[in-house]
Amino acid sequence: MSQKVKEEITKENYKVMVKDLRAYHVKLEMVEFDSKTGERKSKAFVQKYPPRTWNTVKTDLVKQGYTIEVLFNPIEYAEAIAKKQAEDKEKADALNFEAQKKLDEENALKSEERAALDRKKLIEELRAELLEEFKNNGVNPEPEKVVEPPKETTESTKEPEKSTKTK
Repeated sequence: MSQKVKEEITKENYKVMVKDLRAYHVKLEMVEFDSKTGERKSKAFVQKYPPRTWNTVKTDLVKQGYTIEVLFNPIEYAEAIAKKQAEDKEKADALNFEAQKKLDEENALKSEERAALDRKKLIEELRAELLEEFKNNGVNPEPEKVVEPPKETTESTKEPEKSTKTK
């Protein structure tokens, strides 16, 4: 379960295989230097641990003198994936909501237009029926001009004239 590290591996350039996504990937090294030359004698290696094992082993490794660098944390990875999926779902829901809203608005406009056309058609049908009924009854449905009869004046409606007699 361990790999020898040939080049400097960091968290950014470390690649995890799909089959190892459930394990912690840790770079371990017990740092040793040559006392005469000062060169580093120790080499780092990568070890993989299941989550339950990692929780118990990490403190023991520090006590033994290992420097530890976690390259891949499966729990953080799972949380990041879940968060991304939730964000993607929210975006998809928002797009679906906007699309549905737009369709509803278009349908409302279409139904209003249909209702207006239906009203116009109904008015025309009623007008045609009334015109036919008027013609059958001998009524001129479209008189050229309606002339009001003159107002008749009667004695009772006239004001009495005041007589002007001088004495």
